[in-house]
This record gives sequence, C-alpha cells and structure tokens, in this order.
Amino acid sequence: MRNLAIIALLAWTALAAAPAMGQAPIYNPPTTIVPSTAPNVGGVAQAGSTLGTPSFDPYAITPSAPPSTNPFAAPNFGTSPYSAAPAYPTAPANPYGAVPGYPQQPPLYSQPYGNPYGNPYGAQPPVQFPGGTWSDDIGRANPYQNGEPLKLFQNIRLRHTWISRLDEEQGLGINDSEVATTVAFPRFLYTQQPLYVSPGFILSLWDGPAGLPADLPPSAYSAYVDFDYVTNPQARLGADLHVRLGVFTDFSTFNTRSFRGSGRGLGTYRLTPTAQAKFGVEYINRNDLKLLPAFGVLWTPNPQVRFDVYFPKPKLGVYVTTWGSTEIWGYLAGEYGGGYWTIERADGSSDRIDINDLRVSLGADFITGRSTKAFIEAGYVFNRDVVYVVSPLDNFSPGDSFMLRGGIAF
Repeated sequence: MRNLAIIALLAWTALAAAPAMGQAPIYNPPTTIVPSTAPNVGGVAQAGSTLGTPSFDPYAITPSAPPSTNPFAAPNFGTSPYSAAPAYPTAPANPYGAVPGYPQQPPLYSQPYGNPYGNPYGAQPPVQFPGGTWSDDIGRANPYQNGEPLKLFQNIRLRHTWISRLDEEQGLGINDSEVATTVAFPRFLYTQQPLYVSPGFILSLWDGPAGLPADLPPSAYSAYVDFDYVTNPQARLGADLHVRLGVFTDFSTFNTRSFRGSGRGLGTYRLTPTAQAKFGVEYINRNDLKLLPAFGVLWTPNPQVRFDVYFPKPKLGVYVTTWGSTEIWGYLAGEYGGGYWTIERADGSSDRIDINDLRVSLGADFITGRSTKAFIEAGYVFNRDVVYVVSPLDNFSPGDSFMLRGGIAF
C-alpha cells in the first residue's frame, strides 16, 4: 500500500509539471478584440470597436424621438416598409366642440334647461310654441318660456267666435266678439316675477231657440279683469295662479248675482328638462258645476313640438313652416266652453243661466318676429246644454254644431 501511494503522488506531480515540459497552455481570451475586418451591417462597413453595450437593436425601426405622452398626438411609427406613417387628427372628432362633452357655443334657445337637440334651424330657430294665442292667460308672457321682454302693455287682442244654429227649433247660434289687453306689474310681492292684469269685454249675440217655452235675450255681455301670477319657470317646484272677476249679464238685468268670480290654482313640478307636471283645480263657478279637477303634463321634446296634455283644456301643437318672417304652427285643441249670465226673461222675471258645451278644434297659429300673433280654427261643438236656475223646467239641449274662430294679438 505504501508503494501505491508513492506511485500516485509521483503521477500527480508529473501532470502538474506538464506545461513546463512543452505542453500547450490553456487559452484565456482577452477582454477586447480587434477584428481583422470591420463588420458589415446593412451594407455599411462599421469601424472597429470594443465590446460593450450593443448599439444595434434588430427589432427597432429607427425611432426619431421618445414616444409622446399626449393622448391626441400622432404616434411615431418610424420608417414603415410599406408606406409613410398614417396621418392622425390632432384631436378626436367631437360633435360638441373643441372641449369634449361641452358645447362650444351656448344654446340659442331660451328654454330653462337649454336645447338638448342642437339648432336644426340655423341662426333663427322657431320660438318655443306659445301657451295658446287665445287661452285665458294670453296676456302674460308664456310661463314656460324665458326671454320674452316685459312691457307695460303686453298686447291688445281681438277675437271672434261663431257657432252655427243649425237646428231651427232647438238650435242656438252664438256670436262672441272679444277685446282685451294686459298690463304687467314687475316684481310682484318682491319676487322676480310680474303680476299680469288683463281687462276685457265680450259681447254675446244669441240666436234661438224657437218653438220652446225657453227663451233667451238677443244679447249679453261679460266685462272682466284677469289676474295672473306664475312663479319662476326655471324652478323645479312652482305655482300657476289665475283669478277672473267680472260682471256677466244682459243689458236689462243688473244685480248681485251678476258679479262672479272664477279662477285656477295649479302646482307645477318639473319632471325633466322637457316635461312639467301640473295639478290643481279649475274653479269655473257655473250654476250647476263649480269645480273641475285640473291635471296634466306639458311636454316639449324639441322646439318643433309642444304637447300640453292638460285637462280641461288640452292643446297639442307642432311647428309647420316659416313663411317670410312668420312662423306657422298647427294644433289640435279641446276645451270646456260656455259661460254664465243673469238675464231678463220674456215675462219680465230675472233668471240665471249657464251655457255649457265641449269643443274640439283644428287650427293654426301665426307668429311674426314682431310678437304679433294670430290664429284661425274650425271645430265641432257637442254636449250642449242651457241650464236655467229659477225655471229648471225650461232647460234644453241645443243640437251639435260646428264652430269657426279667429283672432289677432299685437
């Protein structure tokens, strides 16, 4: 064993001494090299260099600048093997203007919440459809439209209504001629809204009946004063108040019963920027009927349409066209018509009467740029009754008829 250990030690010593005896040394490469020929990249000879951080990325396409952090700037694609880099807009298309989400110009309409439908009519859009050229509150500015200038005298109004007699015996023909105006008192009770006072006069001419115990005088009149107040139409909650006081009689009778009052009280609630609910009562103060429920929704989905779905006086209107400077609107309307008067009977006694009917009409409103308004309509009159208070046995029902009505306000 001892001899074997000596032999192994001698063999290891011989191997360690091999370089000294002419054996090739182990090669350690230098940290730098100088190539005999310069490398060729893309057909261009490159100068010799030391190894270090590579300066060539085979996956890059010659970027000219760091990528932009502007989300609207065109991305840099470098050199494309197919074509030039595509052109990109400086900002995405925006239907509302330069700033996303906000209109560049304010709406042209004077609605409380602006016009969400843009301006389909150019610089001169149609005005918001008026509340009705000859409704009870024609004298005041439309409570559902802002921007109408306040004047001391709002307008002078003329209107005529003709209802055909038709039936010779039990028929009743009516001609009503009306004139009215309105005076505005601003900042009523220290509010921002005015009080509108509208005096008016109606001359009624009656034709019929014949061959009945009932009789009517040939004429009567209504002299009245209306008071109207509407809270700020931009508020979510509001009120619409109307009071009429007057004398309603023929030219031969005048007593305490000739004085009458009527009115309307509505609460309003804006459901959306284009819809407003209305609810309350109409105090018509007829001899046989005192109160009517009043409710509905005023809906203006766009400046071309105004649907006043309101009981007892609905009106559905649409914009038709503009002729010169005059806007033309078509409408379908309904109302609870008639009135009440004190009269002198043929035998010299006094009585009180109601004339009640329902009316449905098709018409057109004409509105000029100078605030002159006119209308004309044709309608059907039905459910007609003449009610006597002192002599109820004389009550009668005229037959259905048709109506023509027209007016102008300036």
